[in-house]
Amino acid sequence: MCRFAASALQMDKDPTVMPIAPSKWSPTKTELSGKTILVTGASEGIGRAASLAYAGCGAEVLLLSRNEERLEVLYDEIEASGAPQPALLPMDLAKATHDDFVALAGSLSEALP
Repeated sequence: MCRFAASALQMDKDPTVMPIAPSKWSPTKTELSGKTILVTGASEGIGRAASLAYAGCGAEVLLLSRNEERLEVLYDEIEASGAPQPALLPMDLAKATHDDFVALAGSLSEALP
């Protein structure tokens, strides 16, 4: 079993604990600059938080979710923050057809460098 530690002190006490980041490290606003990240479930919960965090570190975020209205709110929030312009990919993966996935693949091909 592997667990994550918030500090090196915990790691010293138990060799099965892995550090998640150096204790004094924090990401910069350009940490992910030039990176493109696809986030599924981007309109709420962990996906929303991840999207905001990635954008806040300079990543171009591809926002995929079934709720287009919430995606638009998130898009506006990211734009207002001064982060790179995100892309909206409204799609319900559970109900998607083969043609939907082909269209998504085409959109991703256009969005990725």
